[in-house]
Amino acid sequence: MSTPSSLSPSSEPFIATLIKNAKYVLIGSLAASQSGALEVIKEAFVGGEKVTKGLGARAVQGSMLLSILTVLQFLYLIVYMPYVKGVVPNYSRWQSSPPLTTIVPLLTITILGGFVLLVFGLKTISAGHVGGGSGLVGAVGGALGGYAAVFGAIGLIPTPRPARPARVD
Repeated sequence: MSTPSSLSPSSEPFIATLIKNAKYVLIGSLAASQSGALEVIKEAFVGGEKVTKGLGARAVQGSMLLSILTVLQFLYLIVYMPYVKGVVPNYSRWQSSPPLTTIVPLLTITILGGFVLLVFGLKTISAGHVGGGSGLVGAVGGALGGYAAVFGAIGLIPTPRPARPARVD
């Protein structure tokens, strides 16, 4: 891990980062909206008694809990560690970094668990709608869109990068 004094500014200009990540936010939001995922998620929380108590709704609610934990873990990695603790982790060598050896596996579990629960919940709840909903493909598309939008938004947060020594050829 690097100390704050060895930080170098990001090599990518902010506008390029904004464009790169904004496309994920926009396309992901569009996919989640078009698949009906946003409406199903809302229904899982504020729908009638029958919907909010069902297995699909519980899966969506669990997915949202895991998604919140995922975002908090990302914020810990890209905001708290470098800006508050003053340590920039070397993500490419995460197995040799004590804080990262704990957080990276937890992050992986919350991402995958939240995604699987979201797909299951979207599929289950949308199947109860008139016409049978959008099916598994629509559920996967909606979940992918939601995750792309959230990860794109997280990517907009500027992060310091460890300074690399000059390369000698």
